[in-house]
Amino acid sequence: MTRIFVKLAVLAVVVALFGFNRSHKVEKQAKPFAVMENAGAVHSLYKELPLTEITRALPSGSVDAIDVDTRYPQHVIGIVEVTYPNGKPHRFQTTFKSTAGKTIVKQWQPAEGNPGPTATGLFMLPETVVSGTTKVSEPLE
Repeated sequence: MTRIFVKLAVLAVVVALFGFNRSHKVEKQAKPFAVMENAGAVHSLYKELPLTEITRALPSGSVDAIDVDTRYPQHVIGIVEVTYPNGKPHRFQTTFKSTAGKTIVKQWQPAEGNPGPTATGLFMLPETVVSGTTKVSEPLE
């Protein structure tokens, strides 16, 4: 009986350590290299992280808009979280800027059925992107 208890205890410790190391690795990898905020929007940029790692770290159903361009073998993942006024759905224009000053503009809105007041957009961008800003427009009809 004692042998079985010891084996179960060892198994529990191994599983606990494996699980801890795995989640710690994801947390360590999922730190953004840049975070900027404007007009109620928080922009988090991630480099050298597969899209699958980011999507696994986000709660299910939490992303309102996804714009993935697979032309970029080396990419930046941009996650934009916008808190919009009055809890009414709005349209958003997010502008990402590269190190060379080029801009990439993305138009997006909360997903249908999102009760608000927060919307999240996920974007795959060229590796040279270093910042982002978001403008909030009038509420949707």
